[in-house]
Amino acid sequence: MLLVLLAVMPYAQAQTPLANLANSMQAGSWAELAVNGISCFNQPGSDGNILVYAANAGWDPITRRLLYAGNDHIDGSTTQADRFVIYDETTNTCSNQSPPPWSITGVTDHGYYHHAVNPATGALYRRRMKEGFVWYQYLSGTWAQLPTNNVGEYDGACCGGAGWFQELNGFVYAQGGEFGGGSVYLFVPSTGAWTKLADNIAPLTGGTFTLGSQSA
Repeated sequence: MLLVLLAVMPYAQAQTPLANLANSMQAGSWAELAVNGISCFNQPGSDGNILVYAANAGWDPITRRLLYAGNDHIDGSTTQADRFVIYDETTNTCSNQSPPPWSITGVTDHGYYHHAVNPATGALYRRRMKEGFVWYQYLSGTWAQLPTNNVGEYDGACCGGAGWFQELNGFVYAQGGEFGGGSVYLFVPSTGAWTKLADNIAPLTGGTFTLGSQSA
């Protein structure tokens, strides 16, 4: 089952199981949505599913699909790798897609906050693995590697936060204070350019987990 939380305003999309359920609910209430193929989130590993340390996903408002790439703790497995799944609101179905191009057998790659979507185009942006300076774009069924972040620092820093900012025409990626105090970067797809927006945003915090949020 997939849990759904009703927003303050009624759900605009009509004639789908998700919309019908949301529009039938009282504000602040919870309900379960029966999703076809919900087992797409299952994976042999320490926890049995790919949502371990999964803090966000990408919502494409054009095709009305939820996109997510990640995996369970699968270190050393010879049969498991990254998963890429899509939930389609129209069909109320979740399905496994071809693995993303960076997928490596036996290597753990949680989702964290590594997903961002441009709502104007439906393009999904996802970090390659849990660390490093490479990101990918998924659009119209195709993955494409973006230019490497040439202003990034601390290649080994894990688990950042990403979100699309319409007013900046790109996605912002915040890396916390695991190494070097933390930095914030902007990638603009129309120019293919990376820019560093801020440094030393979280000095002395340590840890690895950085939160990220899509702008309104």
